[in-house]
Amino acid sequence: MDLVTAFVGNLEVVGNGIVHVTEDQPLNLLIDKNLEMSFEFIVDSENKDARTSSRIEGKKWIWELTNYTNSLGVGLILPTELGMLKERKLYASFFIWTPNEKDGRRIVNYVIYLEKEA
Repeated sequence: MDLVTAFVGNLEVVGNGIVHVTEDQPLNLLIDKNLEMSFEFIVDSENKDARTSSRIEGKKWIWELTNYTNSLGVGLILPTELGMLKERKLYASFFIWTPNEKDGRRIVNYVIYLEKEA
């Protein structure tokens, strides 16, 4: 039973969570049973700046997160438009803390949104 529906402006929160991940146990989300989203962590020792990019492979959105190693966290707080789902715009945001960079342990907070129905 859904007693609460959350909205951020005109975006409906349709999924969210906080998960603990490691290098050998990455986070993969399955959205509406046919869209995948994954998070790849990359360390670039030559350029220490945190960078966010993404690519699409089939029905999979892959976040390439370079130098996401800050214990205070880094991420995309502003919802980012990904495409369409069920005739509504699909968005995502996330924030990631790395309390143990040496072991590749991270805490991922994610939110999936759909544009509010008209």
